[in-house]
Amino acid sequence: MDPSHFHPDDLIEHREALGRMARALVGDRTRAEDLVQSTFLTALESPPRGGHSLRAWLRRVLSSRATDAQRSRAARRSAERAVSDGWAGQRNQADQQLELAHELVDAVRELGEAYRTVITLRYFEGLPPRAIALRLGLPPSTVKTRLVRGLQKLRERIARPGDGEGRELRVVLAPLAWPVHPPATAGAIINWGQLFMWKKLALIAAALVAFLGTWHIAGRSIGRSSDGIARSLEAVDKHRTELVHQSQTARDAQSEGREVGPAGDSAPAPVRGTLVVRALWSDGSRAAGLRVCVTPVSDPLVGRSTIACVTDASGIARVEGLFAGAVVLESDRSPRGRAGVLRAEVVAGADSEVVFRQELGVVVEGTVVDGDGRPISGAAVWLANWHRDWRGGRLVAVSDAGGRFVLRDVCATQSLGATAAGYEPSDLVDLELVAMSESPRRVRLELLAGGAALSGRVLSSEGEAIQGARVAVGSNLAFDPTRVDGTSVERWAPRIATTDATGGFEFHGLAQGSQPLSILAAGFAEWRSVIDLVPASREFLEVDLQRGIRVHGVVRDEAGVPVAGAVVLVLDKPFQHPEPTRGPYDTGASFHCPAVRSDEQGRFELPPVAPGQLHLYASKGARFGGDTPLRTWTSPIFGGATQETLNVPALGRFEWNPVLRVGAVIHGRAAYADGTPMVWVVVTALDEKTGERFMDHRTGADGSFSIPGLNVGAFTVTARDSSAPADAEPLQQKGVWPSESAIELVATWSPSRELPGSVQGRWLDKAQRLSVATSPVFLLENEGLTAWEHANLDGNAFHFSDVAPGRYRVRVLQADDPIQAWDWFELEPGEDLDLGTLETAAGGSLHIHFERTEAARKSSFEVHVIAPERYYPLRRAVASDGSELVVGALAPGPYQVRLYGAQLSTQPLDIEIRADEVLEVRKLVETGAACSLEVSGAGDKAWGQVTLEVRRGEELFDSMTGSASELRWPFTHHARLPVGMYVARAATESGLSARRTFTISSDLDSQAEIRLELRRR
Repeated sequence: MDPSHFHPDDLIEHREALGRMARALVGDRTRAEDLVQSTFLTALESPPRGGHSLRAWLRRVLSSRATDAQRSRAARRSAERAVSDGWAGQRNQADQQLELAHELVDAVRELGEAYRTVITLRYFEGLPPRAIALRLGLPPSTVKTRLVRGLQKLRERIARPGDGEGRELRVVLAPLAWPVHPPATAGAIINWGQLFMWKKLALIAAALVAFLGTWHIAGRSIGRSSDGIARSLEAVDKHRTELVHQSQTARDAQSEGREVGPAGDSAPAPVRGTLVVRALWSDGSRAAGLRVCVTPVSDPLVGRSTIACVTDASGIARVEGLFAGAVVLESDRSPRGRAGVLRAEVVAGADSEVVFRQELGVVVEGTVVDGDGRPISGAAVWLANWHRDWRGGRLVAVSDAGGRFVLRDVCATQSLGATAAGYEPSDLVDLELVAMSESPRRVRLELLAGGAALSGRVLSSEGEAIQGARVAVGSNLAFDPTRVDGTSVERWAPRIATTDATGGFEFHGLAQGSQPLSILAAGFAEWRSVIDLVPASREFLEVDLQRGIRVHGVVRDEAGVPVAGAVVLVLDKPFQHPEPTRGPYDTGASFHCPAVRSDEQGRFELPPVAPGQLHLYASKGARFGGDTPLRTWTSPIFGGATQETLNVPALGRFEWNPVLRVGAVIHGRAAYADGTPMVWVVVTALDEKTGERFMDHRTGADGSFSIPGLNVGAFTVTARDSSAPADAEPLQQKGVWPSESAIELVATWSPSRELPGSVQGRWLDKAQRLSVATSPVFLLENEGLTAWEHANLDGNAFHFSDVAPGRYRVRVLQADDPIQAWDWFELEPGEDLDLGTLETAAGGSLHIHFERTEAARKSSFEVHVIAPERYYPLRRAVASDGSELVVGALAPGPYQVRLYGAQLSTQPLDIEIRADEVLEVRKLVETGAACSLEVSGAGDKAWGQVTLEVRRGEELFDSMTGSASELRWPFTHHARLPVGMYVARAATESGLSARRTFTISSDLDSQAEIRLELRRR
């Protein structure tokens, strides 16, 4: 490091890590601050030479200063005895410092929020301007401007001319008023050393009160003799040393995987073994480079227990440290479901061997090219499967000099994508949409310039490099998009890198924009953040991981009996759902939330979590969701649940003993008038006092239902069946109290028992709108758009069997695009109807011209062309950053055009597509402010459909429609609206409505909250 280019901000970046190290060495916050200050002054006076690591050099200096300080403690104590007679004068000085601290802190509090925030982050937490800008989402220049202006305001409030105290405060504030690049002069060095007095002053009040309180007690008990004061100080030092030693012992034990605490406090160490995986391709040859995921069934760790291994050149991989017992294996090419999954047994203390044979898949030949069609050498080819977490993507090939690659035994329901340094990730190519008749299947992956790069280091809080930490960049979706035929639409999963021996990691070819970032290492709390990536940028990030704390305890039921097999987890936010038996979805991002199952004695211990506010949840028998082994759809009878939000200190271990509560239960049976059970209908219980709604998912095969977790009181129980006649009374019973007695819900109607019929016909692609690449999908839809049936296809013939009488029409789709819907027809009871030959008609095209406002001139966005007539809307999505877009081969009919992009208005454009015509439209692209519209209402939610509209004059800017019985009340709809005056109106089919006028005065990214309460007008 060149001393001429040395800057104080280079040191502040290391302040927090050095502070933790100093506190571990001396066990006292004040002395630790002194050590850090002394270390930084040394760095300013004699900076390290070029080629040295500043962080390592600072650690050595601090360690040396700590040793010197330890040696001089005896001398300091002697000096304290010598000056004990001047104790009163020291107390007066402390009072002055306390008053000074109060005035300085009060002055900071009086600043405006914008200035107060950056001042606090910069000088109280020691963050550099760049880190503050990243946290607040502001440009670095804005942060620096606010710092300068904030310090100026502090000088105006405190540094009063002629005031001696003000002069003392000016000495403290002097270093804070530096320009962005101060000169490294001797004067600057002296003043910069006082910078760390800022945080001291913020904490000095508590420190002085404790110190003066100790003096007061000591004075009464042992007098003012210097020996008594010395003994008191020695006792405090001894206690601090013991605490530091205990804390360090706990940290060392955690890092080695040992238990800390009384005997019998935790479950016994599990018995483990090793699994040797011998992988074969479908033809029996050795499968080299195949990734196999192994999940121990008996591992109490939920969601994070899966271990991935990659076979070597001989097709062999060893997985050590597995829980003895059953394990489940699947490869990155295994299809969704049970197919392709293998079960094996791991023997304790031994090597167990299993042969994993990859099932037959398709052969893929592909090329990776740039935007001009030129081949890209060395591009990474990724296989995307149905998983949404870290298992969802896998590097499977690298393109050669001609941009080519070949893959074997690929699952035909997965997708392929590519990345390369300097390029954005390609769109995923779904193999289900590639010509199925071809072998091998040929794909073309196109990369566009502009990808970002991210590198960094992962360190412990003590500054040691962490090897083997997993770094995930990118988000996982809460739900998989699916086609109408039930197949999945794969998306890019988080990209994963593993740190090397130096703690380093590196990513290339990342997508621009805000990207979630997660880091997980054994023995440490997970670290999460969001990073903004700019096209063609290179970012560097250094992260310190906390060892965290381990939450442990025993799960019991309401009778105090330990509960085995209960799931205990830490949530991002408290769980709220109208059905207690449905557990929370796993929202743990790439690596899942910390979760474990209790053992036979009800004991559990969660993996390390960061201290602070924790949302803890425990349950037995709940149906959990999420893309993880946490999913337990075949759970036993609901055994209760509980949750609690606690502020957990950083003590190494924390005990939480949850008690599962089932609550009161209403159970019974729902049936039709003829006694036939109502199967798979929703039953709800509405608390007549609070209006809170509880829901049983569906009735069973015998029409039975059970709703647990209720309060004691009267409820209205309702069963909802979509086949009920329009004029039928709601099937409900009021004034029901939870008890052991079952209730009967009997309808006044019975479903139609008319003889079913069939529909058949043939199709002819006269307009040549169907591609040979993907088979078409024929659907039979009823007039209410609530029933869908898939046809059995045989060549160009289709057939629907066992169809109830009613009004229907046939629709054909391909790759989720609506090709055509033919005329409605009536099917009589028992009729076998032949529709003849249905011919496709010519489609239309849409030509969109984008007109951008100045604020939206550089925005990129996604265009959705939506066919709104279907119950489950089809949509075509096309990314765009140009001035126009052409979408062809659209079936005639109505559509909506919507734009989705950062801070862009969500105003839709309604259009009508006609056959053999090109529709020219103009769409305004403008920015809008975030707006949330909350709709609430009291009483039963049997209101039918709810419609929410937001208009500016006659223009419809946003709308939504949903079933009142399925919405979570109060429900919130999010929109982005440009400047203007708006009217929001909500209405139900039953005659309730609400109306609200409001104004958006700025298109900046500020949140507007609009509330509407439904009432009968």
